[in-house]
Amino acid sequence: MPDFLQNSITDLNLHGNRLDIVHAWSFQKSRKLKRLNLSDNLLRMIEQGAFEGLDKLIYLNLRNNRLTFYYLHEKIFQDLISLQDLAIPYNYFHDEYSFLQSEISRVRSLVKLEIDLLGRHQIDKCLCNLLNLQELQIYAVHSKKYSKKSFQNLKCLQIDILFLHSVMSLTPNALISFPNLKTLRIRIVNLGATDNVISSIFKALKVF
Repeated sequence: MPDFLQNSITDLNLHGNRLDIVHAWSFQKSRKLKRLNLSDNLLRMIEQGAFEGLDKLIYLNLRNNRLTFYYLHEKIFQDLISLQDLAIPYNYFHDEYSFLQSEISRVRSLVKLEIDLLGRHQIDKCLCNLLNLQELQIYAVHSKKYSKKSFQNLKCLQIDILFLHSVMSLTPNALISFPNLKTLRIRIVNLGATDNVISSIFKALKVF
């Protein structure tokens, strides 16, 4: 991380700088940080204590890096007691989504979460700990079919805003776990989607 950071900085954008490691105490001189964008780098490791002292941080973007289960330490977000907005899709967690979601579930202050799901992976029940969560954005590298089972563990939350990316289909009851939904955004997997795909989406909307 840059050595020239001043304590007065509240918004730091390091998007697209080919950074590969966030070292411990990287932001010890920037304790007033409220927004930190580390997206579109080559991050493969975040050392324990990397975010120590950032108790005012409300926004953290880790989208599109190379983070894995092996180098994302347990309780990595524990110092971010004010964090409201976390974006962490498009990394390399593969079959370790349960670990990732478990770590995210510790951030009780979250209001908005961006995450991805691959293949058979579902939202874990541990996210019920996020009682303040209002907006959920779910991304997929490839097309994804969503069913009632995809979101059954979210009945415990009061989600107002939902964004689903790369949707191939929605079963008629896929959105039944979101009775309080106010804003829904859906991105179909491609512009050439068949009538059956579009029809399945409209049928899913009937729950409202």
